[in-house]
Amino acid sequence: MTNGYHPLWMLFLVVFSLLGSGKFIFYMVEATTLAAFMGTYLAARALYRIYSQDLLAIELGASVVAIQMLVLSSGGMEIVLTIPLILALCWYRMRAGFRWLPSTALIYGLLAAVVVFSRLDAVLFVFLIIFLDCLIDRPSSSGGWLLRLGAFASGAVPIGLYGILNYFLFHTWTPISGQAKQLRLHHIPSLVPFDKLVNHVGRGILIIPTAILLVTLSILALLFRGRLHLAKSHLAVVLCLLLFPLLQQIAVTSLSDWQLWPWYAYSFIVATVGALLVGFSRMVALQQFGLPLMRRLVAVAAILAVLAYAVIDMRRTSLEKSTGTIWYSYGKDIEEFSKTHEGVYAMGDCAGTTGYLINQPLVQLEGLVMDPSYLENIRRQRDLKQVLANYNVRYYVTPTPRIVGGCFQAVEPLLAGPDSPKMRGTFCMLPVASYNTDGFPLSVFDLQSQ
Repeated sequence: MTNGYHPLWMLFLVVFSLLGSGKFIFYMVEATTLAAFMGTYLAARALYRIYSQDLLAIELGASVVAIQMLVLSSGGMEIVLTIPLILALCWYRMRAGFRWLPSTALIYGLLAAVVVFSRLDAVLFVFLIIFLDCLIDRPSSSGGWLLRLGAFASGAVPIGLYGILNYFLFHTWTPISGQAKQLRLHHIPSLVPFDKLVNHVGRGILIIPTAILLVTLSILALLFRGRLHLAKSHLAVVLCLLLFPLLQQIAVTSLSDWQLWPWYAYSFIVATVGALLVGFSRMVALQQFGLPLMRRLVAVAAILAVLAYAVIDMRRTSLEKSTGTIWYSYGKDIEEFSKTHEGVYAMGDCAGTTGYLINQPLVQLEGLVMDPSYLENIRRQRDLKQVLANYNVRYYVTPTPRIVGGCFQAVEPLLAGPDSPKMRGTFCMLPVASYNTDGFPLSVFDLQSQ
């Protein structure tokens, strides 16, 4: 039993597994991704239409955001749901018909709770949008404050119930995966995980384009001074969209120094929407200077650049000859091995696919889908060999083993940063099986052969 998933995505996966098995689950994930891709496009489009009637510019902005979302969604992670839900929450608050009534406060709060359930660090976005809303668009009466409080309560209640359910089912208030990554010995912000994010996939399609947009729009705001033509409530939402990546990265790199995977950059997609909303609000200033043709040329050039990028990227990926990811190759190797070797397995990095494929019990040494008692082993930096013995592990599987003096020096969890506790162990034995996939070695040690 584990709660090592973000709750809404976990619920989707559970339902898929109840409806079918095997490839059916992956087809359902793909169908969900397609629906979320269209939802992202439509939500972004609806947001832009609030401030612009330029159809070409609107389609461009929505397409850019949808393409960014699709790139990150290839990882099959929970941000598939988070991105369209955040944009839907923003649209609900910014739409022309929004009025602070008991019914709208209830819906607004519940929608915010769904955003949090889709990915728990989105709670930062929800708190920020509520704070800025109250700060910039302050209610003028006690009734207005009560409605804001009602919206907060309607979102807080289901989130609180989720915490209580966690406590009784899993004996912990929050998901174990987050706790496993937040075992740092101190909480000073670290650049180590952010550096890995910048130099990963996110740099080309997310971080750099968003940075360029922000810089360009800042220059635009300086050149065409005056009002941003944003209503107070809208300004609160736009500022939240723009500030979210900064707040998220500070929080993540303070709590953890684990490697950040590309899907952590979903906040940059959110910021792209905010930046484009600022741009659409400035179109009024551009119109005053009589520049509709220039605006149209810029839009056409930008959309052609986006399409060119998409074509080049799709051609590159279509020419790849790899049959799958490295962790899938690892999983297939161990699946074949496990058919003739029964026992408890243990694996850290890349254990997810292996655990899915083999029909043997597996201890996930990173702790991401374990329980609080297991995390104590990491926190106390216990001897890895003793921990494996406590879990009756027979086969220890590890990628890229480090051999020193004829002995294997093991470190778990491998991807934890320099300030996180780790379990270490020395295994002076030959592996019972070794594999090499695309230059990445994998070894299996039989701990009962000693």
